[in-house]
Amino acid sequence: MSRKDAVLLASRTLAVLLTVSALSEVSSLPGSLHSFLYYLNYESASSPVIRYYRHSHLISL
Repeated sequence: MSRKDAVLLASRTLAVLLTVSALSEVSSLPGSLHSFLYYLNYESASSPVIRYYRHSHLISL
């Protein structure tokens, strides 16, 4: 295996890993968005627990 082939193999492997990682993040986005919107519309916004969850889900987005 030449150096050119090794670099090509390494770059393609890295591209596949980054693609899988990006798809994994995108697949969890609907759940995080739903949780954030749930706590955003929660009625008792003065509760510290609700504010904590709202900020936590916002940061995770």
